[in-house]
Amino acid sequence: MKIGNIILIGFVTAVSALIAAKYISNSTEPVKLVEKSFYCSGNSCEYIFELENTSNDQHSGIVHIHFRDNLGIGSYKSTASMLGTVEKSFMLKPNESVVISDIYKTDRQNINVYYAVSTNKT
Repeated sequence: MKIGNIILIGFVTAVSALIAAKYISNSTEPVKLVEKSFYCSGNSCEYIFELENTSNDQHSGIVHIHFRDNLGIGSYKSTASMLGTVEKSFMLKPNESVVISDIYKTDRQNINVYYAVSTNKT
C-alpha cells in the first residue's frame, strides 16, 4: 500500500470520527445550527443559517463563522488557509428559531465556510 493511500485513509477516518463526535455532541446541545446555503459570486459570499433553541430555557451565545480557501485535498495549505472569521451574537427565547444571513466580501475564489457555536443559558 502506498504511503499516500495510508495518509488518505487516516485522514478520512479522522474526519469521520470528528463528524460523528460533532453529531453526538450536537444532539445534546440546546441550540442547533442548520446551514441553509452558502454561495459565492464575484467578490461576495452569501451565507444563510438557522439557529433553533430546542430547550425550555432562554439561551444566548455567538456563532463563529470561519472562511477558508478551498485549495483541495492533499495541499498542506488547505489546512492553514483561514481567511477571516465573523462573529454573530444571538439571544433565543425557549423553542424559538431565527434565520441569519449576511454577505462576506473577499477577493479569493473557492471559499468554504465552517461554523462553531458557543452558548450560555440566560
